[in-house]
Amino acid sequence: MSTPDEIIASWKSMPKKDALSTIVNSISETNDLIGQIIRTHL
Repeated sequence: MSTPDEIIASWKSMPKKDALSTIVNSISETNDLIGQIIRTHL
């Protein structure tokens, strides 16, 4: 897992559109993970 500083540094070095899609992908992965955790505990 990357540290937040590493992630931010990599976003800053990317073109804006790529950075945005990376952020969106990581958010959707996090949501999927949260959804799985919730489903397994309900």
